[in-house]
Amino acid sequence: MAREPRLRNLMEDMVLKLLPEVAKEYPEVCSCPKCRRDVVALALNELGSKYVTSSQGETRARVELESRQGQIDIWLALRAAFQQVAKVPHHQRD
Repeated sequence: MAREPRLRNLMEDMVLKLLPEVAKEYPEVCSCPKCRRDVVALALNELGSKYVTSSQGETRARVELESRQGQIDIWLALRAAFQQVAKVPHHQRD
């Protein structure tokens, strides 16, 4: 029986890839898993999804997401998300 292609959101992969680099700009923002998930969720909601089901689709989407403009868009969404979490964290920082 043939296995169905896996559904994958490449935008999430790219956001997670850039997250540590952008986080360096915001050392004051809590780095607990909950706050990091909030940052990722906010950025992804701003950027939208980029779902693929095949290697050909993945290649096309990666070229788009790894372009200069794609990287800038992700970077800006992450920066805005970090700023939002810094202003309104869901817990008190120790």
